[in-house]
Amino acid sequence: MNAGPGDTLSPCGVVRDSRGHPIAGAEVTAVRGGVRSARTGRDGRFCFESLRSGDTLTVLRVGYEPLRVVMSPATSLAFRLEPVGTLGPEAGRLVTRDQGTPSFATAPEAPGLSRAPAADVYAEQTESVRASVAAAREAFAAARKKRTADAFEDAAQRWFGVRAMVTGAAALDARFQALGSLREAFRAEPTAERAIRLRQELAAFVAESPRSLPERATAARWQSELRGDWNQIKAGYR
Repeated sequence: MNAGPGDTLSPCGVVRDSRGHPIAGAEVTAVRGGVRSARTGRDGRFCFESLRSGDTLTVLRVGYEPLRVVMSPATSLAFRLEPVGTLGPEAGRLVTRDQGTPSFATAPEAPGLSRAPAADVYAEQTESVRASVAAAREAFAAARKKRTADAFEDAAQRWFGVRAMVTGAAALDARFQALGSLREAFRAEPTAERAIRLRQELAAFVAESPRSLPERATAARWQSELRGDWNQIKAGYR
């Protein structure tokens, strides 16, 4: 018998890329009567406590086109994300390599990633915080479609707003997400002002983050890339 509206569905699924490789650190959000979030582990798997027909699922990962589906008994939870072609090969490596991925507490080196689901650092936050996180994620997803510096700047400001509301692991995650948005704003429209701001924010994150944090290594790589871009910008003013 087919499940009717509101019937409970399988709560677990998997996220892979276009080549069939699992994607770690993807944000999977279920919305209906509240917001629930999960992240994929090393094997690309995620789980919710429950899913029902009519739930809207959004799958987000830096470097990939966002995916949104409305759950039904026929919906497959084997999701496949397509890479954002305009990001370029270097950006693609940053989100698919085993070395530092733009998602705090879910990078492949982080402990416990052989288990699914991965922990959501915002799971224990207040409803207002989770709503702000959802808005920031939506803003970044919209920015990836628009590919404009202003849209990425808006996403960055929303993530900085989340950071101001939380502490600990959640604050580090929000700060890193903001850095990723600022980096994309600079890549979309490189200016001296954006380069200076991004350089300052990256330096502060690297200086204040634990050395064991995978995202710290990613930020350090971004610093190295930015130095080359900054030299080109300065050369343009000579």
